[in-house]
Amino acid sequence: MQNITFQRIEEFALDQQQKSEIHQLLKENFSGYPKDRIFYKQLPNFRFIASCQEEIIGHMAVDYRVMNNDGQLVSIFGVIDLCVKEAFQHQRIASQLLHQLAELGKDHKVDFIVLNAVDPHLYQNNGFEVVRNECKWMVIHQQSTLGVVKRSLQESLMIKSLGSKEWRPKQLDFLGPIF
Repeated sequence: MQNITFQRIEEFALDQQQKSEIHQLLKENFSGYPKDRIFYKQLPNFRFIASCQEEIIGHMAVDYRVMNNDGQLVSIFGVIDLCVKEAFQHQRIASQLLHQLAELGKDHKVDFIVLNAVDPHLYQNNGFEVVRNECKWMVIHQQSTLGVVKRSLQESLMIKSLGSKEWRPKQLDFLGPIF
């Protein structure tokens, strides 16, 4: 692996150069990403950034909040927009970003990491499992709240336990928008 550095940075502390590089990375990795911002629905709390020679080559936005997992409140890190520049893929950069998030969560008594995956393989290789909860979340479309939806996320909702709480299989209330 080349000389790659990793850092965690709060959303409000990003400078214009970082925002520009993140925006380019998101556009390259996610078709249809909004042209005028570096978040899809809502600003994350912080990001993990992977850089090589001061260029951002990997990114993971993170939401920190509580959810109601079938009657129990759980603290979670929600993973958003995990991506790596194509030239740097298959070097375990995404796995390193996930590992650093898990370590941060364990250090600060976060119960779970939660995400919605299109392709589960990377996450399964990093200790995540698919869960099949009936979910409820606030729907945001074009920066406007439309209401609340209840439905299953099929095979895409994944979790990684960081502590001793047991994940419950029934209803999961996101207590806000989906990531």
